[in-house]
This record gives sequence, C-alpha cells and structure tokens, in this order.
Amino acid sequence: MKVIILTCDKYAWIVPICLYFYKKNWPDNPYEHEIVTETEYIDGKVFYYKNKSWASRLIDHLKQSREDKFLFFPEEYMIKKKVNTKRDKVAEKLCTDDVGCVRLSNGPYKYFSKHTANSLSIKGFREYPLKDRFSMVTHIAFFQKQFLLDVLQYGEDIHQTEDNGSKRLKKLESKWRILWPENNIIDYTHNGGLMRKGKLRPETLSWILPELLELGGIEGEFYRTIQEKISQERRK
Repeated sequence: MKVIILTCDKYAWIVPICLYFYKKNWPDNPYEHEIVTETEYIDGKVFYYKNKSWASRLIDHLKQSREDKFLFFPEEYMIKKKVNTKRDKVAEKLCTDDVGCVRLSNGPYKYFSKHTANSLSIKGFREYPLKDRFSMVTHIAFFQKQFLLDVLQYGEDIHQTEDNGSKRLKKLESKWRILWPENNIIDYTHNGGLMRKGKLRPETLSWILPELLELGGIEGEFYRTIQEKISQERRK
C-alpha cells in the first residue's frame, strides 16, 4: 500500500514542508509515498500529469497503479504530533470489503457527533452516512481504489470533487460505508491545512512558523519560503 501526496504546480512549494513534518512526526511510517503533480519539479518518487484537473490527475494515477487501496495525504496538511502507527494499522485493516473510506481524523463537532452513528461491530469508530454533506472528503484517509473511482469524475477541482462527490455517494449507500475515528489517529492542522481559499491560514502559521524558525533560523529554507508567501499576500 502507498501514500499518495496529491499537489499541483501552484502549491508544489508546500510539499517539502509537508514532508518535513510528515517524517519528523511519523518516524516509523511503514509506507512508501508517491507524489502526484502537474509539471513543477519535486524531489522524490513523483508522477507528472500535465494539463489535468485535480480529480483527473488522481483518476489517471489510480488507474495506472497496481495498489487496491491508498492512504491519501493532501500536501497542505502538517502532522502536529507523533503518529501512533498501531492505531493507523487498525484503520488500514478496516478499509476493506464495503468500507471504502476510513478517515484518520474525526472532524468538527457538528459533523461528527451530530451526524455519525455508532458502529456496534467496530470499536473506536463511527459511521458517517453517505447521504450527508462531506461524505466525500479530501482529508487524510484510507481509500479503496474502487471507492475513489466510483466517486471521482474527470475535470473537477478539489472543491467540486467534495461537493459533487458527496452527491454521487448518495446513490451508492448500498455499496459503500465510511468510518470516522472517535479519537484522531493522525493529529494535523485543526479543521484545515496550510491554505484556505488560496491564502495562508493563520491558525496553521501560528504553530509551524516557530518550529521552522527553530529548525533553521531566519535564513532556513522552509522559514524563508513561508515568509516570502506572507509578503506576497500582503502586496496584493
């Protein structure tokens, strides 16, 4: 099984920062990761899909892969605390048969406690109904390949994938189930990643900047990259 880090040329600069926190806080990670992007050079095992939408890149990558399931990892999510690999492996094993998606974080209260239902046969997890909004999410999660191929559609961006994908899942209630953990398995940026509507998210900057400053000082590569992006936003 592989980890897919999906990005694009616009946000390729985030990937090295994401991988810094990914490796630091998951030192015993048992998976190989693959980076899926457009054309911008990124160091590592990278697959390039030129002139493709967000969903199109992912669909084409899934179709050429021999894997049956993946850990999906958007580039903008930064892991905050050490990952418990034993709990992660439990979640991975649950992603089989009719369980098409197992999230590794449980989401905001109004979508978790009010929408999810107890799963009597699966301790520590709750079921999220396919008929509700956000049944298709692009957060860190295990996905079966066929689940994604059933839900994704060529030509859609990430927001269209979540909105339209959730609508498509309503028609698949008899085929798939979705699980959310009662307690986060991977603790990452609360309620979002580094970016929000194309802008840097202050809540995320508040904790990654001090760490990046401590890592390399004001001349450190990652710290300088973030400061440059902050300056660009202020000039707009």
